[in-house]
Amino acid sequence: MMITNAISRFYFIQMRYPHLHHVLSFALILATIIIPLRISALETQIGTSTVVHIKVVKKIVEKRMQKVIALTFDDGPYGTPTWQILDILKKEGVHATFFCTGNNILKYPTIARRIVADGNEIGNHTYTHPRYLGSSSPEVLRNELSLADHVIVSTTGIHTKLFRPPYGILSSAMRAELTKEGYTIVLWNIDPVDWDHKHSSSKQIERRILTHMQPVTIVVMHDGRDTHIGYPRDNTIRALPRVIRRLKKEGYSFVTISELSSTTLSKFQ
Repeated sequence: MMITNAISRFYFIQMRYPHLHHVLSFALILATIIIPLRISALETQIGTSTVVHIKVVKKIVEKRMQKVIALTFDDGPYGTPTWQILDILKKEGVHATFFCTGNNILKYPTIARRIVADGNEIGNHTYTHPRYLGSSSPEVLRNELSLADHVIVSTTGIHTKLFRPPYGILSSAMRAELTKEGYTIVLWNIDPVDWDHKHSSSKQIERRILTHMQPVTIVVMHDGRDTHIGYPRDNTIRALPRVIRRLKKEGYSFVTISELSSTTLSKFQ
């Protein structure tokens, strides 16, 4: 198609500007000779894998042009709400990343195992979800990390290096310690405030997500609520399938955090 269009333009210009006839003809002859020679030289240098390389590059470019969203859930596992969210994800055929607290995994080990078994990803969200971790000592952070990691590994067999700080609070000292321990810090660029059940209906959650979408989006939602017990999660559960279906129609691909590049993640920190 591109070659046909080029030839059509050539004859149009030739008819419009007759005095350029000889120049254009000479240019076309050169093109028909030089281009095949260049391609032949390229194939000689690279070999028969040329086409394969071109396909790989094409896939990389197409992937970078995709609109992607990583759904993430904090503070669980949280009993029935987490189970219902997992049911929705499975029905819709998408995966998410769950940042779990160690003490909640101890309460709901079966749900933690299902998170992984369903193909979702699990991350470290500390052991007790401390409010003032940013101003705590490195020893406190290391203790929270190691306790949560021990529970995650012993329950699911996964040794995760994904970490989300409670409340999104991240001090420079925390950042240095986490980097030293080999953790990837995961924040977000959309918070629909679903944790505030009183002031966030399912419609509001849906609108806050859909009106702030970007080509690469990390959404933070909550299947639990800090260290609360029995905090309602029905607003999130009602909004989730509507959000997923709408974004599918808009051409978004759903990914886990590990499917995003380190360069992409650095933009969220």
